[in-house]
Amino acid sequence: MNYENFNEHLIDKEETSIGYTSKDSVNQESFYYSYNLLNDKIQKISKRDKDDNPLAFNAKVNAFIVEYNKESDDLYKPNSKLKIVTKENSFVIDSTLSQNDKVKFSNSGTYICLMKGKAIKIIDWKKKKELLSYNFTSYDNKNIFQINNNNFIVSGTNEETQSNVSFFITEINGEFKIKELKDGLVLSADYKNNQLAILFEDGLVFNGKSYKINSLDGFATSISLNSDASKMFVNFSNGKSRLLETKNF
Repeated sequence: MNYENFNEHLIDKEETSIGYTSKDSVNQESFYYSYNLLNDKIQKISKRDKDDNPLAFNAKVNAFIVEYNKESDDLYKPNSKLKIVTKENSFVIDSTLSQNDKVKFSNSGTYICLMKGKAIKIIDWKKKKELLSYNFTSYDNKNIFQINNNNFIVSGTNEETQSNVSFFITEINGEFKIKELKDGLVLSADYKNNQLAILFEDGLVFNGKSYKINSLDGFATSISLNSDASKMFVNFSNGKSRLLETKNF
């Protein structure tokens, strides 16, 4: 594969797939592709406009979240647009994001979570319907973590007070609710086999119980559970990693 535009935001861990763009060797046109790592299967999704900047990918619906700007080569301009690109169509959903804003698909691919300015939004992109809008203080270091099919954890740092905050967004029958988490800034999260793990700055919450992770001359930066949640892979700030048995917490 000849990757033209690929980054970690285009990895779909749930489907072990990646999204990328690449130029056709014959006509030099650029296209969106999906590559399934387990099946070693490549699928052409759609033609890519030269103004497109892919921001996120979901393999279940084979769709990309894209920022595009037909009047400027620079990103994050007021006249840019945010759209969803699929094999069948494209859907314009919002104006552009700033460099501090974030957007991700739900794991199901049905919804997108958008942290834009001082708002957290959930959007059904096919119906172009906003299902949740929550206003909050302006934050830096914004992050979105997909949980289960349609839930999210979002986090950020208050620009003025430098305090950290995180929210849990849950979906039931197409309706969304948001609740603040009291443990501070979420660094990483994963959900497997009906078990939720959340990594905070000062420790780990696994199935509702708090634990400390012994450091390896650094602090934990990200976590990942295996399919049955019996093991957890922990990455540390010094580049080292550790595989833990969750039953031994």
